[in-house]
Amino acid sequence: MGRFLAGRVLGALGVVIASSIVVFLAVRLIPGDPISVLLEQETDPVVKEAFRRLYGLDQPVAVQYFVWARSLISGDFGLSLITHTPVIEQVAARARARCT
Repeated sequence: MGRFLAGRVLGALGVVIASSIVVFLAVRLIPGDPISVLLEQETDPVVKEAFRRLYGLDQPVAVQYFVWARSLISGDFGLSLITHTPVIEQVAARARARCT
């Protein structure tokens, strides 16, 4: 029974990890640059590079994934690029609205 349960837990963990990698890569493969969305097109390239460093977009994709996964596990979903408020607050507000 214990081996069966351990196998199921490990299998589920593998699915969660694989799914998180697929989601992360899907977001990275979307055409366009998040910094270009955040800033105006005429923004100085030095400023754009500073924002890339700030958000960790200058790191290799593997490093970005592990930083993202660690933050996700700890409950830190980051700040919205549009509203500059914590994403978890926006998710909670929408969840409350659906539950009422």
